[in-house]
Amino acid sequence: SGMVLRYKTDGVEIEDHPPYGRVLKAIQNFAPGETVLCEEALICVSRQWDPDDPYYQGCGQLVPHVLVMKEVCTAPNGVQGHVLDMYCPDLDRHETIITQCREAAIFVSNNVDRYDWAQGMTVQQLQQFAVAFNLNAHRFQNTTRALFQFGSKLLHSCAPNTRYSSSEGFGRHIATSPIKKGEWVTTNYLGPGHIQSTPRRRQLLFDTKLFTCMCPLCCGPDWHRQLPCPKCHPRNPKEPVLPREVALQVVTPSYSICTYEAKEGGDDTLLKTFTGTWKCQKCWYSCSDAKMGFDLSMETSLENHVLAFDRAIDTNPCVPWDEAMRWFMACLKMMGRRHWTVAKVTLIMCEFLESNLLEPDELEAERKAYFMDELEGHLTDLWKWFVDARCSPALYATTFLSGCNALLRLGVPATKLADMTLWCCWFYPLVRLVKGEDAEETKAALQALRELRGLKKFDPSAQDANEVLRDTLKTHGNTLFAKGPEDSRAYIESVVWYTQAIFVDPTQAPLWSNRAAASLLIGNAQQAVEDAQQCIALKPDWPKGYFRLATAYKSLGRITDAKAAVKDGLGLARDDKALTDLEKELKGMQDKIKK
Repeated sequence: SGMVLRYKTDGVEIEDHPPYGRVLKAIQNFAPGETVLCEEALICVSRQWDPDDPYYQGCGQLVPHVLVMKEVCTAPNGVQGHVLDMYCPDLDRHETIITQCREAAIFVSNNVDRYDWAQGMTVQQLQQFAVAFNLNAHRFQNTTRALFQFGSKLLHSCAPNTRYSSSEGFGRHIATSPIKKGEWVTTNYLGPGHIQSTPRRRQLLFDTKLFTCMCPLCCGPDWHRQLPCPKCHPRNPKEPVLPREVALQVVTPSYSICTYEAKEGGDDTLLKTFTGTWKCQKCWYSCSDAKMGFDLSMETSLENHVLAFDRAIDTNPCVPWDEAMRWFMACLKMMGRRHWTVAKVTLIMCEFLESNLLEPDELEAERKAYFMDELEGHLTDLWKWFVDARCSPALYATTFLSGCNALLRLGVPATKLADMTLWCCWFYPLVRLVKGEDAEETKAALQALRELRGLKKFDPSAQDANEVLRDTLKTHGNTLFAKGPEDSRAYIESVVWYTQAIFVDPTQAPLWSNRAAASLLIGNAQQAVEDAQQCIALKPDWPKGYFRLATAYKSLGRITDAKAAVKDGLGLARDDKALTDLEKELKGMQDKIKK
């Protein structure tokens, strides 16, 4: 066809891998920030049209599918072949996307005089063009969707290893975490800023992409959907809201987290059904949905209202503060602070507060002070939710950074915002990588972190810039780790800071060692094993790496592997007390097993 279909594919290849079909695999290592894939679109389809255009008379809601069919039918034959080669399920299924595309194909076929580009095409071909496009297309710039030859082969993950952008007219996938040779390249079909629980994400992905997500995030604990433990905090059956001190966190609540298990059997073409098991992170009480102390249909109802409120704001950005506060308090009283709906409404409120505080029209002094206090409090809640929900920072980086920057511009003393400016330092390397040097988020983070002691003259172009950032992040991680014995949550947050320090400089063995230690203390022994192994790979002559590996293996009950790691460590330092003590402990454990 004479078209250039790809620009940079040297580092990836397409691989057939049942049951996923064709997937994109890395054939080299990629570091965060590197471009994994950059290609030109096969076809682009606008999402805007004139509803009064006679050309679309009678189409109604089928117009988007008709537009797709037109673009594919008028494209060169080579493009049509690529579209027909993309993932497309059985066209006789009854999901909305498939039935709408079938209706659109029949409509076009019956009006071929108007749509002469469809001459010679069967209804099935037209339907397949539209279905394949809908299931494989990416958003493209502001008002367009686009189909890519290689980009269509990326697997979905709710915690992907790349970020997609359509800058400069190309589809780019940039690594957001290290990608090793042989690993699949993944992207998030829902986009980077999607806050919802696992059941909600799965339903949305099935409705729009016709598959049940089984990515690691969806198959693990649902950190976005935490509810106060029904045993630690029983509710009044007659009024099933949370006790006031729990909802407002006057006392420190204990939260239960849900993990889902797929039910056996069923039709593979339908959304899988799952049963949920809740487990308290403090008392370890385990129960089913029915034992959570209130009717979970109330949770579903509130979730629907919050999503409807969010959609309404998209069309009318003038958020009524009282309505936002009403939904915030309703979700807080029913589900507690660690539920995704509370975080979602908090984001909306932060954006409202910032826009009102920076409006040219002056607020009354009392109202302004109230809004500033509210913004500071809600931004703090966002950070806590990020740590407690163990979620992607991309979910609210823009809101957090612009909100913090607004408070600084409004004259809030940096000393009052010390924690917040430190959190901006955490965000800075991420937004700089993902958004670029000139992005507003990057500038906001840079301005805020320069309010920190020791970073006032920080220069991102200086030779030691990464070293300065790495040490700042590591130092705060160490500070939090030291608080762990009194506050176990500090261990969780220390992992967040060590992770970001590793993101800035993954070559330092002590960072991996520190994260291994913290991960083990929050019950993530497998992560501790992987971190210890990386520590040893970077510094094989350091005994502490072997100690970390042995303790992680011990926690997993892998005594033989733990003894082997101790032996390797003692080979480097025969008198290392930590290793010799652990050797004795492991011997005692093995003797007990033999008895």
